[in-house]
Amino acid sequence: MIKNIIIILSLLLIFAVNCFAVDKYQWKLAETSNNCLIYTSTVAGKGYIASKASCVVPARMETIG
Repeated sequence: MIKNIIIILSLLLIFAVNCFAVDKYQWKLAETSNNCLIYTSTVAGKGYIASKASCVVPARMETIG
């Protein structure tokens, strides 16, 4: 019973953190290169640009692991 409550509370905490993180950056697709999507976003009050990349790796999970 306690284990189920801990799991539910953990999931709610993860959901709440993700909701706040969505508002922090406004990601815009900058370019696509070699099956990778590259996104950039300005950071309020900072002198730099945040970036992230999302890539598709044509391999099975067992190979990567």
